Formats: sequence, C-alpha cells, structure tokens
Amino acid sequence: YTARFIQKFGSYDTGDWSLQLNQSFLDKLHISFNQRKSASKRPYADNKDFLENTIDHQSASMIYEFSENEESYNTINVMYMRSKLGYDNNRLFESINDLNQIGSLSYKGSIGPLNLINISFFYGSANN
Repeated sequence: YTARFIQKFGSYDTGDWSLQLNQSFLDKLHISFNQRKSASKRPYADNKDFLENTIDHQSASMIYEFSENEESYNTINVMYMRSKLGYDNNRLFESINDLNQIGSLSYKGSIGPLNLINISFFYGSANN
C-alpha cells in the first residue's frame, strides 16, 4: 500500500487514529512515514474528576540503494522515531509527560577495496 488511514473508537471517551505512508522511487529510494495519535479520558465514579492518557508517535525512514552492479550492494539508511506519552490525573493533581526520541544513520556496502563495511551513528534522548 502507499497510504493507509485507521480510525478506532472505544469506550471511556477513547479515540485512536494512525496514518501510514510508503513510497518507492525507481526501486532505489524507499520512504516510509507513520503518525499515530491516541487518547482516552475516564471519569471517576462521582464524575467530578478524570484520568486522561495520550499518545503521540511519529516515525520516518528512508533507504537509498545505490549499487552500481549486481556484485556490490551499497545502501544508506536514515531513521527517526519520536514518542510522547502523557498521563493526567486531575483529582490528585498528578501528571506525567514522557518524550523519547531516537535516530540513526547507517551505511552498508563497499569503500574502495574494503567490502561488507557497516558504519552506523545513533542518537537517543529520553525526557521523563
């Protein structure tokens, strides 16, 4: 598929949707993007206060294959992911917001006379 959208409904005032996009160009460049948002809100029995949870997630990747012949296989891969989670309890005045991010860049292939080289760089952060 090139594009896909999903919407879910549920109890406790819940909503969840996601969007996925994928595309290939000339069998050399492959791109993917995903977005998801979700939330739920649950009232306490007295209906005065509530618990709320939220999710916001994005990811993207790109792979570029630039092999000059069938004997060599050279690729560059870039990936990024971001995830934000939230929790709110308004009765106890308590909330939590987590933000996590990771990214990577990698090369697989040949460099001059050296074959089967794999070079990778990674980034990660967590904010709790």
